[in-house]
Amino acid sequence: MSDHDDVPSLTPRLPWWVARPSDDRLFIVYARAYAVATILRLTLPDAMQTSWLPATVTQSVGALVLAATGGLLGWVLCASGGLGAIAFLEDQLTQSAYLLACALAAIGCFLGPASGRGDRMGRGLPQTVRVLTVLVYLLAGFHKLNADFLNPAVSCANAGLRALATHGQRSPLLPEMVLSWPHWPKLFLAAELGLPWLVLWRPRPAVVALAAFHLPLTIIFAPSFAITMMTGWICLLGERGITAVASTLRKKWPTIVGVGLIPAIASTWTFFPARTASDPDWRVKEALLWCVFVALVAAWWQHRDVFADRDPWRGPNPARSVTGIFALAFCLHGLTPYLGLGFHRTGAMLSNLRIDRGCENHLLIPASIRLADPYIVIEEIRFAPERAVPGFEEDVETRLWSMAALWRARAHWCAKHPEPLPIAATHGGRRYDIANLCAPDGWPWSEPLLPHHRRFQVNLTARCPEACIH
Repeated sequence: MSDHDDVPSLTPRLPWWVARPSDDRLFIVYARAYAVATILRLTLPDAMQTSWLPATVTQSVGALVLAATGGLLGWVLCASGGLGAIAFLEDQLTQSAYLLACALAAIGCFLGPASGRGDRMGRGLPQTVRVLTVLVYLLAGFHKLNADFLNPAVSCANAGLRALATHGQRSPLLPEMVLSWPHWPKLFLAAELGLPWLVLWRPRPAVVALAAFHLPLTIIFAPSFAITMMTGWICLLGERGITAVASTLRKKWPTIVGVGLIPAIASTWTFFPARTASDPDWRVKEALLWCVFVALVAAWWQHRDVFADRDPWRGPNPARSVTGIFALAFCLHGLTPYLGLGFHRTGAMLSNLRIDRGCENHLLIPASIRLADPYIVIEEIRFAPERAVPGFEEDVETRLWSMAALWRARAHWCAKHPEPLPIAATHGGRRYDIANLCAPDGWPWSEPLLPHHRRFQVNLTARCPEACIH
């Protein structure tokens, strides 16, 4: 079962579906970190909507169970809430798909003979999470191998830095010349593609590099992504790694917190000053990341022999089938943009990747492998007089519409305006002239099975190249 008899089981009398399945220290730490990441993900603005309440409550209860015992019930509740948010609440974040995949993998490791459950959860699950973590970074880098990301005029790499130059700095600490450097996209891409290989070669130093890599992302774009990925970092550190970090924290925590808060406070003062009032939780997450980074550097310095070892990747994997199944499924899902079957939750956010007809821009994947046209182009739409604000029709005609997005918009438009709504649209190379989109037979395509399952971008225009879209 476990080599760590010094870690007492807290749940000897609980039902099997609540009790702790493994007393392995790495599993316990991972389950608690997963619980924290789940709760912090639910602080993002989309989860604050009342429609999210069932999913939020479900995941929150699951997180509490995981923090207490790591039992099956917690993984099932977190997976159920996460799946519901993705399927019915337009959750579009890669970190949500990652958390869902990890929860489902935990359920998969739980299944099987009870005699081997402790090893599957304590050793097999961390190995599966390690592989999924590598795939997140690898897919994110792969999607950025496109012409637009490498074009500094529209690249998301330059766009983020440009945001600092325009309204993100209290004073001109970083000059426009530095922030507009044309080679930032290449540098960022090299780092993102190099990190997965560093993880495979030296997982523990790679975790330090990943923390540093996430600092600018957290400051500019993504307040919770690093917190989510920390759950994977724990598995990459392995038991010896987390023991080393814990030892360093016990001895040096006042120094670590003090040193970590210095750049956090400086960043709070310097970058995006209005955020302190509008998004205070963002500031807290950034400060946490700074402290984690300092703790990792200190642990690396004090335990260089431990950090030099590759042992997290060594040893038997008692859940090889679970690891293989979820790695394959996650990888295939990550490649769905090139088939025209999806975009969100694949690691493609902030990648400048275009998959719409005529704007395909990936440098390695040809457009010919696409199985479906993901977007509808509205060539012309005419609302009844005084039924739309000036310029609204032009906005509708400029945007690209996924099937689900247009279905939702149709419901909104037709509920407000009973008059006929004529449109001319193109999809899959075919033109549709529709006399009244609001008529019972006015929808010429198949009805979306899950209209609130957001697979594609909703703020994309037919122009290309187009500036970075977050």
